[in-house]
Amino acid sequence: MYKEKIIAIPIYDGLMKIVVCNDLKEFNDNNNGNYNASDMFAFTTWVEQKRDEEMRSIITVCFNPDRKFYDDTIVHECYHACVDFLTGLGVKNDDDNQEPFAYMIAWMFTEVKKALNDVAKSQKDTA
Repeated sequence: MYKEKIIAIPIYDGLMKIVVCNDLKEFNDNNNGNYNASDMFAFTTWVEQKRDEEMRSIITVCFNPDRKFYDDTIVHECYHACVDFLTGLGVKNDDDNQEPFAYMIAWMFTEVKKALNDVAKSQKDTA
């Protein structure tokens, strides 16, 4: 199973790609990737940042559908995604600049939950 959802990140010129797939081979096959098993630990979740042809920042958040994801795991990955994305744009992560990170993590969490819920619903509908 490979599902992805690409969402424009509000305010910033970037995209978040939420991927749900079974294994690294499936991810590579769908993304021209060349990752190997040592690039991941147990393939549960991971985050990657790249730039597209228009130099927009694309943050990928990847989940394995065979695992149960609790909110703390999703927030954990959204934190990595948020920091990678915003610091990649030059936003400083310090005590005087917490609001962009707080809003972005909340937005990312909401979007990831929606995507994971959509996948879970489609799995139930086909079962």
